[in-house]
Order: sequence, then C-alpha cells, then structure tokens
Amino acid sequence: MFTEDANVIGFDGSQMNGRLQIKTELKQVFANHRVARYVWKIEEIRFFDSQNALLRAIVGMVPPDKNELNSATNPIQSLTA
Repeated sequence: MFTEDANVIGFDGSQMNGRLQIKTELKQVFANHRVARYVWKIEEIRFFDSQNALLRAIVGMVPPDKNELNSATNPIQSLTA
C-alpha cells in the first residue's frame, strides 16, 4: 500500500525509503517481534479557516502483556489537513 518512493519514519527516528525497503523491514519486525498496541489521545484541533486545520496528538505504545504506555515512546504528532 506504499508508493515506490514512500518514506516511513519509525518511532525511534529510523527511516525506511521506498516500497521494497519498507516491505522488507516491516516483514522482519512483524515476523520476529510481538508488537505493541498503538494508542493516541487528541490534544488539540485548531482550525485556521474553513478548509485548513492542525491536529496535535500524544501517541504511544503499550508493550505486549502490559496495560500502561511506555512513556519513552510517547511523541507528540502533528497533522495538517
């Protein structure tokens, strides 16, 4: 589902460039690791006008067999739409 020139930035800042690298690396992650649950909390939605907005959210990972977020992996993400 990625374009040939896609770029993915991991929670740790690592980068995957291009469909083939993304597929190869994600396949290894999901095959060899129990992945954490991804959760988010919207902190703010700011409308600039009737067609443009900024969404800010705190995101994080809940490790397997845990019920609490791992605070070391809680970045703030921003999205403009």
